[in-house]
Amino acid sequence: MREERRLSTRTRFAAFTALKPSGILDSDDVRCFAMKKYIYKIHLEPEPEGGFTVTVPALPGCVTWGEDYDHALAMAQEAIEGYLEVLAEEGKAIPEEPLTAPVDTLIQVKSPAVA
Repeated sequence: MREERRLSTRTRFAAFTALKPSGILDSDDVRCFAMKKYIYKIHLEPEPEGGFTVTVPALPGCVTWGEDYDHALAMAQEAIEGYLEVLAEEGKAIPEEPLTAPVDTLIQVKSPAVA
């Protein structure tokens, strides 16, 4: 069994600053260090005219659209990031969605040419 060691925030920050040749951090470096990652379930609804409407059940009003599956995923990520940024700017709590059950997802692949 692998033993996990947790480093203090100060230790991780010191290791991060050591990676910068100048030793000087700018605001983007600090924001990157402080960022937490979130995972959200999304709902993709195929549209009759093509493309997908994407909603994020845990984030009311977070809706976007993509012309194909890959574009819909990219737009969903952008919409979620924008939604969370607004919540943070307004000092509101960022909802976390617990993943307590398996999540089904779609994957788009190209089929080989049929002779």
